[in-house]
Amino acid sequence: YDLPVGSLPNGIIADKKGFVWIVGSDSNLYKFDSRLDKMDSVYFISDKEFKPKGSIMGWAIIQDKDEMILLSQSGSKPLWRFDSINEKFTSYLTSAAPFQMKLDEKNGNIWFTTLGGNTIGVIQKIIGFNSEIDYKITEFEVGNDSFPSGLFLENDNIWVAQVVGNKLLRFKIVNDRDMISIEKTFEISNDSKTDVHSPTDIFVAGNEVWFAEHGTSTISQYNLDTNQVKRFPTSAN
Repeated sequence: YDLPVGSLPNGIIADKKGFVWIVGSDSNLYKFDSRLDKMDSVYFISDKEFKPKGSIMGWAIIQDKDEMILLSQSGSKPLWRFDSINEKFTSYLTSAAPFQMKLDEKNGNIWFTTLGGNTIGVIQKIIGFNSEIDYKITEFEVGNDSFPSGLFLENDNIWVAQVVGNKLLRFKIVNDRDMISIEKTFEISNDSKTDVHSPTDIFVAGNEVWFAEHGTSTISQYNLDTNQVKRFPTSAN
């Protein structure tokens, strides 16, 4: 399917109503109707509080349990929320540009990494004045010059890949009423017997931790039982 010339699409999701949402590098959010095989709507990313100077390179996109669309932009703030019913954008400032986002299906919280901010954050829905939905954003430091990129939610744990820190970290999510904190419980790094090379994304399945390595063009598998790594090249180089 063709998108407009110059859209340079990045993040993509499909919702339960049959619409596909795509965020592009041209400051636009695209709504594609998969039932009719045609573009439904195009929305320019902006709001009254934050009017971008130049184009927004849309990056990650996710939909929460209230069917709100949240999207990030590469290299700069803020985080954006789009209300598809009212067709309205709202901006939320974070310490640095959010990079990747994942939805916690149990409680509706959204976790994100800030590639240049050395933090991971959580977005919690709160009920504001006149029963309006708003968000509370909390961030946690995960190491200087670590550049957290990929993340994965597993039960009450959050796994994080640090592309510059060359580490894979596991944090336990601690919920104390409305307060959330994290505690580091596991680490895979170059300081151990296992080399990790610029990990950009991570996926956990049982006792296996899969991660993409930018520095070596490999997809790798770490076994939590044996502490062994298998690497699968994706390039002849």
